[in-house]
Amino acid sequence: MRAVIFKSPCIAVSKPKKQPEVNAQKCVGCGRCVNEIGCPAIALSGGKAVIDRTLCFGCGLCGQICRIGAIGTDG
Repeated sequence: MRAVIFKSPCIAVSKPKKQPEVNAQKCVGCGRCVNEIGCPAIALSGGKAVIDRTLCFGCGLCGQICRIGAIGTDG
């Protein structure tokens, strides 16, 4: 018998209350948020960053990486 023990809640079961959002008007599509952290929840679509809310854990690292402030928890 085997068991998997998580240190934090599973993202498939428990979503954070505040997830980052991309302000499409501010985003310049530089790709820094995608390239610097390699998060599977962030991608470029139509020249702008987009966040897949089903994959986002809500850590906020993408908002810290964005130099122009296009990613935040309040849009």
